Amino acid sequence: MAKDAVQIVKEAEEQAKVLIKEATQNANKLRREAEIQAENEYKQIISNAERKAKEIRDNAVKEGENLAKPIIERGSKEASAILEMKDEDLEVAVDTIIKRVVKSYGNS
Repeated sequence: MAKDAVQIVKEAEEQAKVLIKEATQNANKLRREAEIQAENEYKQIISNAERKAKEIRDNAVKEGENLAKPIIERGSKEASAILEMKDEDLEVAVDTIIKRVVKSYGNS
C-alpha cells in the first residue's frame, strides 16, 4: 500500500510538472501574442498620427496660399503698373518721394 501511495504521489508530481510546463508555454505564447498586438497597435497609432499631421500641414499650406494669393496678385498688379509708368510720371513720383523724405529727415 505504501508502494501504491508513493506511485500515486509520483504520478501526481509528473502530472503537475506537465501542467506547469503547459501553463508556462501558454503564458509565454500569450505574452508573445500580447507583444505582437501591442506593436501592431503602436504602429497603427503612429500611422494615424502621421496621416493626421500631414492632413493638418496640407490644410495649413492651402490656407496660407489662399491668404497670400490676393496679396501676391495685388503686388503683381502694382508692380505692373509701376513698370508701365511713363518716364515723366516716374520722375514726378521719385521727386515727390525724395521731397517727403528730405523734409522729414533733413534740414535742407
